[in-house]
Amino acid sequence: SARDVEFVDANGKWTPSLARTIVDSKLPTLIKRSPASLWPAVREESFGHIADRFPHHEVKNVKVGEERVFLARSQERAFPTDPQLTPRQAVEQAYTFSNLSLAHFVRACKEDESPFFHYYSGPLSDWPHEVQSLVDPAPFTLDPLSTANLWVGQKGVVANTHYDKSDNFFVQLHGQKRWILYPPDAHSALYLFPHIHPSYHQSQVDFNSARMSLYPNFSPTRGYFEVLLDPGDVLYVPPYWMHRVYALDFSASLSVVSPSEEERLFSELYWLPIPLRSEWDAKSRLAVALHYFSAVLSDTSLLALTPLPP
Repeated sequence: SARDVEFVDANGKWTPSLARTIVDSKLPTLIKRSPASLWPAVREESFGHIADRFPHHEVKNVKVGEERVFLARSQERAFPTDPQLTPRQAVEQAYTFSNLSLAHFVRACKEDESPFFHYYSGPLSDWPHEVQSLVDPAPFTLDPLSTANLWVGQKGVVANTHYDKSDNFFVQLHGQKRWILYPPDAHSALYLFPHIHPSYHQSQVDFNSARMSLYPNFSPTRGYFEVLLDPGDVLYVPPYWMHRVYALDFSASLSVVSPSEEERLFSELYWLPIPLRSEWDAKSRLAVALHYFSAVLSDTSLLALTPLPP
């Protein structure tokens, strides 16, 4: 059965220290009555009203598709469909990108009979200053490199199960969203795409598929957390926690993401050189390199390997 996330009532006591305490807990946390609950975007403005004020604003790279589940794919990674690397059949990009006027986008999102689903995510900085002024990411900004991103989608849209590396304060602005979260130790049971795949941080598991025999270690009801977000609610999402997000209404959200300590350490480790000693002869260096790459390609923890002689 679902487990509840941590809960904080931040009424009148939101401080950078409290934000840091929540981040340091590394647990998903629902935050009520934070400064976000007083934002004009939550209390006064609906996205429909924003569309009335800025009908001709161009919303760039709206995802449009016939499937409600949106599987993110990196545009920088070219990877052929290979059944040896992924058992999932529909790995092709199931949506297209369109630039739409804000009025058209909101109208499409509210169209119940449309055969297409519309889903947008992008930097808050892409929006008119008047829209940006309706929110204030500052209380949830942890680092000079923090960024704020806007998410808008129609009822029924689902963000495929995935993880992010950053600390994320996710603010619900309009409508409701249901979140399902899995801790990092559930990664193996969620059958992530290979790291070189365009959808490498996404789960291959199709929750609605009859082909669940392909995922023998997966159980949709085991070890997960669940939370419902209303307008003004904030959810802290720790790095590497898998999450699947359901839009229960036409909804808009803002995520404030900051580089996490885990992300920083991963970056430092990633750029460490292969441990080859200059005094070794060519045969020894080749043996160590083969051992190293074998560990990487087999996804085996380097700490679990038999130590090499000094």
